[in-house]
Amino acid sequence: MLTKDVRILQSLKSNPFYQPIGKATLPLFIEKVNRINFDEVLDETHSILLSSTNKQTILRNIYQKKGRDWDLPETLKHIDNAKLESDSERDIRISNNREKLEQLVCSTNNRQPTTDNQ
Repeated sequence: MLTKDVRILQSLKSNPFYQPIGKATLPLFIEKVNRINFDEVLDETHSILLSSTNKQTILRNIYQKKGRDWDLPETLKHIDNAKLESDSERDIRISNNREKLEQLVCSTNNRQPTTDNQ
């Protein structure tokens, strides 16, 4: 589930527009979101961009989420508890991912990875 993915939660928390929402405010926010007529919103989307089958799938998913309060209480709790990655942790993660990608590419091409980090 995406609402438990650490990287997504970190990205959401580090977004400059992110603000913690008080528990007292959440029910009112959910009530306002639930008043949006998603059928009309999707009807305004041209069929070239979104087929009627996809519209129905999206609407079905929206109404499922709506029935679960959009999973907002749980998601917001996970965002609040997410530990932001430090710059050094980020650099290490990127370096490791780059190395793994290079090894994968080299193994696909049957070559040895280079030790030169450019």
